[in-house]
Amino acid sequence: MQKYDQLTQDKRYHMAALKKTGANQSTIADKIGVNKSTVSREFRRNRGAHGYNPKQAQALSDERKRNAVKNIKMTSDLKENIDKKLREDWSPDQISGYLSKDDDFSISHETIYQPTLCTLFSLPQTPSFIHSLKLI
Repeated sequence: MQKYDQLTQDKRYHMAALKKTGANQSTIADKIGVNKSTVSREFRRNRGAHGYNPKQAQALSDERKRNAVKNIKMTSDLKENIDKKLREDWSPDQISGYLSKDDDFSISHETIYQPTLCTLFSLPQTPSFIHSLKLI
């Protein structure tokens, strides 16, 4: 399986230069060493009013990275807070909403459901088993 690397600013400038010469997306992909779908997505996602601009594309990419929802670690304090709310008969949806407003971070109600279901039905809480629950 091929490793995915995000496009660098240098690759974006190289793409723009090749595009100006009239190269097609497959050729551009071959020259910079990425899949042609990466090139297609890059041009589509970062097209400005005047076409593709690598400086603007990099700024948009940086902004998306900054605003991306980050994975959070289930700390013991967070688990205790969730357990407390569950014992008070809060639903996972309510807990998720409460935490996103009051603690200023996002946690999915599904993330709260998974350990609850595992405990309730004495199921293993291994990552592979929890992943299999998502497939059901």
